[in-house]
Amino acid sequence: MPRRSRQPSESGYYHVTMRGVGKRCIFESDADRCFFLSRLQSASSQCGVGIVAWVLMSNHFHILIQCELDDMKVLMRKLGTSYAQYFNGVHSHVGHVFQGRYFSMPVESDEQLLATIRYIHLNPLDAGVDDIARYEWSSYQQYLGHEGICNAHEAIALLGTPSNVRRFHEAACSDCLVSLDGYRPRLDDAEALELVRNRFGTAFLNAVTHMERPERDQALRRMHALGLSGSQITRLTGLGRGIIQRACRKDDE
Repeated sequence: MPRRSRQPSESGYYHVTMRGVGKRCIFESDADRCFFLSRLQSASSQCGVGIVAWVLMSNHFHILIQCELDDMKVLMRKLGTSYAQYFNGVHSHVGHVFQGRYFSMPVESDEQLLATIRYIHLNPLDAGVDDIARYEWSSYQQYLGHEGICNAHEAIALLGTPSNVRRFHEAACSDCLVSLDGYRPRLDDAEALELVRNRFGTAFLNAVTHMERPERDQALRRMHALGLSGSQITRLTGLGRGIIQRACRKDDE
């Protein structure tokens, strides 16, 4: 099956994510995270790419960048190759580090830009972090006024003061779900499938139907929060529309 062409962004902003093969950890230590960030900073400078927001989780990462499409491709090739070589060398790991291609989504409006920034910064909530301001491995602290690797002046200007930044992020911190509020990117089914697999792993969709109802409803709401429509979730999971509507109703309230 041929690869899908990456969609160019008219605004020049892209949300990029990549996860470990088989949902395995790609960051075993703080030293790993520091190396990754140093490579991200140096490679982005070499490629003329602006880093707007980022977060490192145990088995995946998200970055929001501003650049030309071709520059993004060069950046991700440099970053993926150099980090995989480092990881395999330091941890005596054999084989692939990352799971397939990275996923990228164009971000076209100020609303989408801010929603994506918040989505990225709220990711630690899914890992049980209570206070994202104390999570060291994201750009959120830079948005509160600390030094960092981001070139985020334009995005920060849209939010204003650090207190506005806090309120903007706290508005979505309910049920530990990453909520995009009104941000619902239009995805076709292939993009939706790729997004879910990159975010939750290849076994996630099969597992959903065997979950207990509370866990299943939370999983369905998370898919909905990523931008999938109810019809797409039905087609991907095989669950009835009524089940999905009831689970996602809380996400829309």
